[in-house]
Amino acid sequence: FSGLIFNLRQRSFMKDDSIKHKSETANRLETPEQHRTFYDDWAESYDSEFAASKGYDYPSLIAEYFAGRVSPDQSPVLDIGCGTGLVGVSLRKEGWSSELTGVDISQGMLEVAERKKVYQKLICADLNETLQLPQSHFGGMISAGTFTHGHLGPEVLFHLFSLARPGAHAVIGINAEHHGNQDFSGAFREWEEKGIVGKTEWTEIQIYQAPEGKEPEKKLALIADFKIL
Repeated sequence: FSGLIFNLRQRSFMKDDSIKHKSETANRLETPEQHRTFYDDWAESYDSEFAASKGYDYPSLIAEYFAGRVSPDQSPVLDIGCGTGLVGVSLRKEGWSSELTGVDISQGMLEVAERKKVYQKLICADLNETLQLPQSHFGGMISAGTFTHGHLGPEVLFHLFSLARPGAHAVIGINAEHHGNQDFSGAFREWEEKGIVGKTEWTEIQIYQAPEGKEPEKKLALIADFKIL
């Protein structure tokens, strides 16, 4: 596939050797600029330094779940906070052949994702802001690792619903602690009561699977599986 990167805002990049590239640091980021700088700096080593070394199976588990439950005609699919493209790669391995669009705040991460050639479009944008994308366009939405500590809450997910066409199928991973702290349950309950989304199915998964000989980090995520009405 030919990946096209569209810059919706100017990239800001600062090389800072003092940045500690680990999930604990990422979870303490507060501003969009901090996120952009941190992930730009981490982009080239993210897959090997973090995902592979720590047994970060979250993207592949979300992709496997999505491919097993979402119809291929629910296209195109928006990968929310796609990073280096781990979800996109995993979806292709699961046989998902429909159109994929990825969006992320980090241009550096998107450049890594583009080289994997699994997305038709890659968009650099702050998800806290209004995206310049067609309304009622996407037939599916997927996300792993974006709705977590120091990142995005339910209000951002709600605003993304406008990009989905009626009946779009969403599979969204949410860090379990973040789910409670940000009251995602209350948000989904309100959306269901107002007819914004259908009945949500929740599944608990382990974020990490330890490489052989190592103890895994015992952190959980909840998969929210629902239709946008």
